[in-house]
Amino acid sequence: MADEVIIQNLKVLYYNSSGDILITGSLLHDINTIDAGIIAALKISSSIKPRFLGIEGLKRIIEKTSGKLTASKRQSEIHDFRLAKRDD
Repeated sequence: MADEVIIQNLKVLYYNSSGDILITGSLLHDINTIDAGIIAALKISSSIKPRFLGIEGLKRIIEKTSGKLTASKRQSEIHDFRLAKRDD
C-alpha cells in the first residue's frame, strides 16, 4: 500500500470521527533492523508484500495527516502503536 493511500485513509478517519478517536495497530520494524529470517519467511509462505516502514516511516506518514503518535512499544519484530487526532 502506497503512503498516499494510507494518508488518505487516515485523513478520512480523522475528518469523519470525533476528537477522541484512537487508532491502534502494529507494524514491522524497518528493513534494516528486522531479522532476515522474517523477510525470507514472508516471501516463501505468503502473498503479503509488506513495506518495512518501521516507526520512523509511520511518523513520516502521520505528519501529513491530522494525527499524532501517542504511544509506541517495541516488540521483538514489531512496534505496537496508538494514534490520535492532533489538538490543533
